Amino acid sequence: MTDRVLSRSYTTVNQLQADTQLEVKLSLTVVLIQAVINKTEGVTFVAVKTTDSTLKKLEYEFPVTEVGEVESAIAQELDMSIEQTRKLVRYQIQD
Repeated sequence: MTDRVLSRSYTTVNQLQADTQLEVKLSLTVVLIQAVINKTEGVTFVAVKTTDSTLKKLEYEFPVTEVGEVESAIAQELDMSIEQTRKLVRYQIQD
C-alpha cells in the first residue's frame, strides 16, 4: 500500500511564482516634493511629503539629472501628471 501511494504522481494546480513583483498603488495627497539633483553622482534624490497620517514621507532615488527627466520619473512613480508635479516640486542642484 505504501509503495502504491508514494509512487503515484501528484499534479499541483496552484504553483508558487517567485519571479513576480507586487505592485502597490497608494492614494496619497502630496503637499511637497523636494528634489536634490547631484550632477557629480548622476542621481536625483527625491523626498515627497504627504498629508497622510500613516505615511508622511516617501523617498526615491532616480538615475537622472535633467529636470525634464526628473519630473517625468516623479510623475510616473506617483501616478501624477507632469503639470501637477511641476507645481509641487522644489529643486536643489549640487555640482
